Amino acid sequence: MISSVLPPAAPVDSWRDLARLVDESTSLDQGRKIHRRVIESGYGDHLFLSNHLLHMYARLESSRDAELLLDRMPRRNAVSWNAVIRANAQAGDFPRSLLFFQRMLQDGSVPDAVVFLSLIKAPGTIQEGEIVQDFAKKSGFDRSFVVGTALIGMYGRCGRLDRAKDAFDRIQERGVVSWNALITVYSRGDEKEQSLRVFREMLLQGIAPNAVTIICIASAVAGIAAKITTCGNLIHACSIDSGLISVTTVANSIINLFGRGGNISRANEIFEKVDQRDVCSWNTMIAAFAKNGHVFEALDLYGRMTIRPDGVTFVNVLEACDCPDDLERGESIHRDARAHGYDSDLIVATALVSMYRRCGRLDRAAEVFAAIQHPGVITLNAIIAAHAQFGRADGSLLHFRQMLQLGIRPSKFTLVAVLGACATSGAAASAGRDLHRWMAECPGDCDPHDILVRNALVNMYAKCGDLDAARGIFDAAPQGNVSTWNAIMAGYAQHGYADMAVRLLYEMQLAGISPDPISFTAALSASSHARQVEDGARIFYAISRDYGLIPSVEHYGAVVDLLGRAGWLEEAEGFLRSMAIAADAAAWMALLGACRIHKDQDRAMRAAEAIVAIDPSHGASYTVLSNVYSAAGRWDEAEEIRRRMGENGARKEPGRSWIEVKNRVHEFAVKDRSHPRTGEIYERLDELRVVLKSEEDYVPDVGSVLHDVEDEHRENLLWHHSEKLALGFGLIGTKEGSKITIIKNLRICEDCHVVMKLTSKNTKREIVVRDCYRFHHFNGGACSCSDCW
Repeated sequence: MISSVLPPAAPVDSWRDLARLVDESTSLDQGRKIHRRVIESGYGDHLFLSNHLLHMYARLESSRDAELLLDRMPRRNAVSWNAVIRANAQAGDFPRSLLFFQRMLQDGSVPDAVVFLSLIKAPGTIQEGEIVQDFAKKSGFDRSFVVGTALIGMYGRCGRLDRAKDAFDRIQERGVVSWNALITVYSRGDEKEQSLRVFREMLLQGIAPNAVTIICIASAVAGIAAKITTCGNLIHACSIDSGLISVTTVANSIINLFGRGGNISRANEIFEKVDQRDVCSWNTMIAAFAKNGHVFEALDLYGRMTIRPDGVTFVNVLEACDCPDDLERGESIHRDARAHGYDSDLIVATALVSMYRRCGRLDRAAEVFAAIQHPGVITLNAIIAAHAQFGRADGSLLHFRQMLQLGIRPSKFTLVAVLGACATSGAAASAGRDLHRWMAECPGDCDPHDILVRNALVNMYAKCGDLDAARGIFDAAPQGNVSTWNAIMAGYAQHGYADMAVRLLYEMQLAGISPDPISFTAALSASSHARQVEDGARIFYAISRDYGLIPSVEHYGAVVDLLGRAGWLEEAEGFLRSMAIAADAAAWMALLGACRIHKDQDRAMRAAEAIVAIDPSHGASYTVLSNVYSAAGRWDEAEEIRRRMGENGARKEPGRSWIEVKNRVHEFAVKDRSHPRTGEIYERLDELRVVLKSEEDYVPDVGSVLHDVEDEHRENLLWHHSEKLALGFGLIGTKEGSKITIIKNLRICEDCHVVMKLTSKNTKREIVVRDCYRFHHFNGGACSCSDCW
C-alpha cells in the first residue's frame, strides 16, 4: 500500500521524498493523493516535481490530469510538454498530441528528440504521419539516427514502405538499428525480397549485422520459397562469420528458415550444435519435422526433450499425428498435455480437436471441444471442419449457430468449412442456400464474392445437385483462380457432362489460367464416366508433354478406371503394371471394380491380392472380390474371402443414404426401422414394388444379392437397401411431381438403379441420386449415366 511508504506526518516533506513517492505510485487514486500532498507541502510550483507528476499521469494513462496540471504550471520546459504529448499519444489521440506540440512551439519551448519520439507513436494514418515528419524536417531532427529510425517504423505501421525508405535515406549516420528497422518494415509487408536487397546493401557498406538483423532477415526469407536455399546459405554464413550463431535466438531463426525450405538435414545439423537450447529451439525443430512429413523424427525429438514443454510444443507435435495410424501416439501426447496443465489451453485444445479429426475420431474431437469453456473463432472453425470431414452437416451447422449466438464473427474460413460440410453431405442443400442468403445480407467479412467463399459455393451447389446455381456463381465471378475452374469442372464431371468438363479445361487456359493436377483429375474423371477412351488418353499424355507436369498416382488411377469402364481390362492391368510410379490401393480398386462389372473373376483376384499387399485392412477390396465370387455362385470362395477379411481386421463400410425433406435431413441404413414413419415407408415401398412389376415389367435382380439364400428372401433384402428406404420416404414426404434427391455413401446397386429409373417414369418425377462415383439424374425411365457408373 502506498500509505505504508508515506513518511510520518510533518509540516513539510523534502522534495526528494515527494519525488520518490510520485515515482512509486501504482494507481491513479494514489497518484492524486500524492499530488495533493505535494501542493500541501508547498511544492506546487516546483518545476522538477511538477514534471515528475506529469510523467506519473502519463504512466497511469490519465492524459486529462496531465493536461490540467500543465495548464496550471507557471513554468514549463520541453520535459513538461513531452509528458503531456506522450500521455495523449499512448491514448491514441493524435489530434491532442499535435495540439500540445503546437502549443509547445508557441510557448517558446524547443522540442528535442524525445518529444518527437513521443509524437511519432501517435499517428494512426499516413496523413498524420506526414504531419509529424514535416515538423521533424523543419527542425532537422528527421536526419538524426533516433528520430529517423522511429519514422521508419511509423511509416511501416501505416503501410507506406516508400515513405519508410525516404525516411531511411534522410538519416545522416545510419547504424545497424536503422538498417534493422528498414529490413523489419519490408519483411512484415509484401516486399520481402526488398528486405533481402537492403540486407545485401548493408553488408556491402560494411555494416556488421547484429542478432536482430539475422532474426529479421531470416524471417523475411522464410516467406520467399524460391529464395530459401540460396539466401539461407548466405544468412547462415553471416551468422557464423559474426559469431552470432552461438546466440540461441539466432540459431532458432535459421533452424526455422531451413525447416520452412524443407532442408531438414541442415536444420537438424544446426539444432544439434546449439549449446544452450531453449524451448523455442525444440519447438522449431519439431515443427520443421512435422511440417515436412517426418512424423517419426518429430515424435522422437519430442520424446528426447530435456526441458519442460510448453503449449507451442504440443501444438507442433500434434501436427505430426495426421492419420488414423497415429491415433495412439496422439492420445499419448494428449495425456502429456494434460499432465503439464496444457490440455485446457485454448490453442492446444484447438490442436487436439484437429488432431482427432485427422485421426478419424470425431467423437474424441467433440469431447475435447465440449470441455472448452470459451471457444474462439479458430476453435469453432476446427470443430466445424471436423464435422464437415465426416459429412456431418448437422454438426457443422450446429456449431455455426453456436458461433453466432456467442457473438463471434465468422471468418471466411468458417464459411468455407460450413459450405464444405453441406457439399460433403449433399443432403443439406437448403442449409447451404440459407447460408448463401445470410452471407449476402451480412456485412463485413462474410462476403460471398471472396474468392475462397465463392469457390466453396460453386462446389457446394454442384455437389448438392444444383449445377445451374453453381454455373451461375461461376459465370458471375469477375475473375477466378484455378480452384474456381476446378470446382465447376468437377461438378460437370460428377454430373456426367464429360464434354463440358473437358471443354472447360481448354477454356481456362484461354482465360490465362494454367491447369493444375486437380484440373486434369477432373477432366480424366469426366472422360472415364463417359467411356471416352481417346479423349482421356489424349488428356493424360498432355499432362507431361504439353504442361510439363508429372502425372500423379491419381492420374494413373483415373486412366485405369477409364480403360476398365470401357471393358479394356487387359489394357488396364497392363497400364497398371507399367506405371512409372508405384500404384496405390485406389488404382487397383479401379481395376477391381471394372472386373466386377465385366465379371472377370481371375483378374479380380489378382487386383484384390495387390490391394491387400498394399493395405491388408482395406475392407472394400474384400467386399468387391467376395461379391464377384458370389455373383458367379462360387459361395465357398466368397465365404473364404469374408473369413480373411475378418482375420485382417478389415471392415466393410455400411451403406447409408440421406434425403432432405422440409429442411431436415433424414438418414437411413440397410433394413432401417428407426424412422418415426417406418410403417408408412415400408408400406409405400410394397405398393411401389407391385406397381413396378405389373405396369413397368420390373424383374428384381436377385443375382445382385450376394448371399446363399432363396430368391424370395433375396428380393426382400433388395427392397431394404438404404436408398430405397430414402426413396420411400421421399414419395410420402414430398409433394407429388416434385424432385427427390438422395445421397448414397456407396455405389448404387444395379437393382436400385433400375427401380429409380422405373419409379421416375411411373410417378412422373425427377429422381436424383448422388452415389460415391457420380450423380444419376433419373427422368422418364432413363438415367443420365446411360447405365454406366
